[in-house]
Amino acid sequence: MAKLRFFVREATICIAVLLLLSSCEQRKKVKEQAENAKNEISQNFAEGNEYEIIVVGQGLEQDSMTRFMIEQIFGVEVTVLPQYEGLFNIVYTNYNRFDEKMKKNASLLFIHIASGNDSTAMTLKKLFKDIPLADQHSPKFIHTSYDNKWVYPQKVLVISASDNTQLLEGLEKYGTSFRNDFDKTEKIRIMRRLYAKGRNNTQTNQLYKNFHIALSVPKGFVNILERRNEDDTLLKKTGLSSLIWYRWTTEYANNNFIIYTMPYSKKALPSPEELLKIKNRLTKKLVHGQNPGSYMVTTSKVYAPQIKELRMANMKAIEIKGLWETEGDWMGGPYIFYALNDQERQRLVFIDAFVYAAGAPKKPFIKRLEVIFETFRPIEE
Repeated sequence: MAKLRFFVREATICIAVLLLLSSCEQRKKVKEQAENAKNEISQNFAEGNEYEIIVVGQGLEQDSMTRFMIEQIFGVEVTVLPQYEGLFNIVYTNYNRFDEKMKKNASLLFIHIASGNDSTAMTLKKLFKDIPLADQHSPKFIHTSYDNKWVYPQKVLVISASDNTQLLEGLEKYGTSFRNDFDKTEKIRIMRRLYAKGRNNTQTNQLYKNFHIALSVPKGFVNILERRNEDDTLLKKTGLSSLIWYRWTTEYANNNFIIYTMPYSKKALPSPEELLKIKNRLTKKLVHGQNPGSYMVTTSKVYAPQIKELRMANMKAIEIKGLWETEGDWMGGPYIFYALNDQERQRLVFIDAFVYAAGAPKKPFIKRLEVIFETFRPIEE
């Protein structure tokens, strides 16, 4: 009997050891698989500059009309910036120069015009199996798109036309749709880069817990000011109930967004004019220039603000884009301002974002802020 108990105990220990080893091996294997997947994603991630589209075609150097149309579509001005900045930087190349490195760009546009000696058609069929292409016998404009063909994220668009007339007519008809598709892909790339190091969980959770706002704050943004006490002087003077300010400073730019709330019970949002008064009332008290007594204020001297009604996090909202300047100082730049009607909590929620980047392009920073605000979600109680 004693021998039996001994063997049972030894067998139990052996089984436990084997299970432990198996569990360790399994965890190790899972960890290795996760690491390999992470490395694979990293290796296949889109390269190149953000909002740069490579246009591949034969004879585009001499085809001024096609180039003009492409630049009208993809080089369209990003409005309400202090200086001209096109949405996409356009890089032209031909099929002979298109290489493996270019395949890793996020935005690729191939153009094919049918001809008697159609060498570009042969190249395209090698790159894209069974792709439909136009010929010279009947007027056609064919467009085929591929998502994540060689890297992630990626949008590849192949346009094939029977002649130049069909090409220009097709670009004019579908150009806005093409641009929007490429824009979505670039925003995914920015999202991946912006949150590559993860989000700031402390600040994201704080927003959720203390402000009932679900928004992913990226690492790099620092909380420089917070007000939630109803007796706070700043809140009393501006009519607000809470406020939190985030800042991310780089070598070239100062990026900010302030989230604030105020009591509100009406179904309709205030007018854009009234909303800008609320914004200016706060920034006059809070956002100052280098000179004593200077403060931020919106301006319409160069551009009138752009106003759009939309929904954010299942709430009625107004988006206002415009320029700001500093009274009593020389500073200025672009801003994005959102006002949301949170009827469930009887309040207005404001997202007030602005960029200061003297002598540098503003578009990359504005695009990053837009991507952050796309993470805004309804609160789930």
